[in-house]
Amino acid sequence: IGQGQTLDEAIESIGMVVEGVKTTKSTYELAKKNHVIMPITREIYGVLYEGKDVRNSVINLMLRDKKHEMEDVIKEQISEW
Repeated sequence: IGQGQTLDEAIESIGMVVEGVKTTKSTYELAKKNHVIMPITREIYGVLYEGKDVRNSVINLMLRDKKHEMEDVIKEQISEW
């Protein structure tokens, strides 16, 4: 995929199970359903299933605003107290 192949081409050229492909899809769908922000999963899903350019995905991740890993969870928990 990093060399410009589609997901199907990469799977065919490898000729065996590619770890993480199915897990990425189910993880992305579960995160979306539960409104969980998972930027790495989102970008990998975009590359694998939406034909997104790998370089653009890396750039998107590297240029994200920095924040604490648990910031959203903590804010939600505090507002419920």
